[in-house]
Amino acid sequence: MEDLCRYIDGQLDAKRQAKLRSQLEACGACDDAYRFQAGLQQLLGQRCRSEMPSDLSTRIFRAIGKQP
Repeated sequence: MEDLCRYIDGQLDAKRQAKLRSQLEACGACDDAYRFQAGLQQLLGQRCRSEMPSDLSTRIFRAIGKQP
């Protein structure tokens, strides 16, 4: 999950980014997690003016019963 958030934010090096992209293309569940996380970050970016805590997505996934 940490790499996924960094991928969305463009914070991964090229090698790690390519590896994660391949994983997303190969795994439907991973792609679903990516889409959810990207949508959540976009929504929060539009609605919130303060910075999102770094562990917020982890806490949300735990709260809804999905371990990151």
